[in-house]
Formats: sequence, structure tokens, C-alpha cells
Amino acid sequence: MTLLPSNFFKPSITTFDKYFPPHNLYEKPYRCLLMSDSVLMDTGYGTATRALANYLHSSNDFSAIQLAYNYPGRILMPPIELIGGDIINFPVIGAGSQPYCQDTLEFWIKNLNIDIFWVLTDTFFVWPWFLNKNLTPAKSVWWTMSDGAGGMPRYTEAVDCIKILQKVDLAVAATKFTQNQIKEKYNMAVPYIPIGVDTNTFFPLKE
Repeated sequence: MTLLPSNFFKPSITTFDKYFPPHNLYEKPYRCLLMSDSVLMDTGYGTATRALANYLHSSNDFSAIQLAYNYPGRILMPPIELIGGDIINFPVIGAGSQPYCQDTLEFWIKNLNIDIFWVLTDTFFVWPWFLNKNLTPAKSVWWTMSDGAGGMPRYTEAVDCIKILQKVDLAVAATKFTQNQIKEKYNMAVPYIPIGVDTNTFFPLKE
């Protein structure tokens, strides 16, 4: 099998000017690029990202765009209606030729003048190449889950995935367990924002 070169996916930003108009950095509405499972999927990460991005996009303060690392298709523009009635009110950008948008995330952050680069995924998915990525001018946020029963994967005593959380501007725990785990294992204090569920879909069964 022949692998595509790392620079295979280099879209011209002028192609998308009418879809992504110029944006002034750090001015409202703040432009957020959310990288996670595709919001077209029903994974936990995809569902949480879809709910958060729709919420942000409904505000006058934010403009949401998803960078879907496991969606190989073309850019989709809203409104996007899914079977079942769910509506996606923000653009969805597909992945490049390398896993987890390794070859495209810097391009989109810089050329779309992203204010906030937000990630919801496992740290070991992007280990270790993410450490070498330039995320400026965006402020970066990693909404993190616990990466395994034994804690975050540790390859050596000096090199482990906590460095991913230390790289971003703000790491946020999605569960209290994760918050406590990061504090106990790495002495790193992070805020806790629950990932939440749709209680119309997920609810306790009757006895």
C-alpha cells in the first residue's frame, strides 16, 4: 500500500472564504475549533461535542467549527440534519491523510484565526507528536477523561501523557475521578466540568 505524503492535504483557504469569512482574533464571536470524534457519529465523544458545539453556536459570543478526526469526507456546512431529527448548526471539517488531524490541525488553527482550540479525546491517541504542534494563535483546552484504570499511560518515568495536558493552556477534567486522579498522580490541579448526558435518552431503569 502506498501512503499519501504528509503534505497531501493542503487546501487553499481562499476556496472557503465565502463559508469562513475573515475573523479578527479575540473578538466576539470567538471562533472555536473543536477536535474530537465526528459529530456525525454516536460515540460518547461525538455526542458530547455535538451538544457543546450546538450550544456555543447558539450564543452571540461564540462560533463553533468541528475538526472531525475520523470523518474522511468533504467539509459540511449547516444546517446538517441527521436521521432521527438531530440538527448540526455548525460546519464540520474532515480529517487529512494522517490520524487525528496530525497533518491539518495547524493549518486550520492558523488560517481560520481560531481563538479557542478545544479537544476531547484520549491523550495517548496523539502521543507524542502533539507535543511538537504549534497551536498559536489559539488558546487551547483539553477536556480529558481518565486514560485507563491505572492512570494516564506512562511510557517511562520521565515521558508520559501528562505532558499533553501540560502543553495546553487549560486542561479540564470531565469526571471527578479524573480530576482526583490527575491531582493525586501528578499534583496538577485541574477544574472539573461534567460531560453530562441527555436525561431524555439515558435514565435509571425501574427496579
